[in-house]
Amino acid sequence: MDRSDFYKYSIGSGYPFSEFFFDQEHYDYECSLEEGLYFAFRAKKAAEPHVGVGKATDLFIINKGEKPIIITTKSDKIKLLDSYYTIDKENSQKFRNGLYGKIKEEIIK
Repeated sequence: MDRSDFYKYSIGSGYPFSEFFFDQEHYDYECSLEEGLYFAFRAKKAAEPHVGVGKATDLFIINKGEKPIIITTKSDKIKLLDSYYTIDKENSQKFRNGLYGKIKEEIIK
């Protein structure tokens, strides 16, 4: 097999939280590049509320035989990811609000 078990890595004081996020969300090395990138971004955002984790985000993607992908905190790409994340969070909240109504009507009554 031509792969490494090194497929995700977080640094800094938010490390335990982002690792937990990757595990909780069932991330593994077979995820697509797009899914992995968004996983990493979501993990970072999930870690931000914890002490010592800043807002700045740099993402580095290294694939064997390919040019590394480097996305820095001031890039337009991070801004796009942040806008996608905001939409994702809003949609999740709308879903949960609808779910709470169903729970109230169908389970609590």
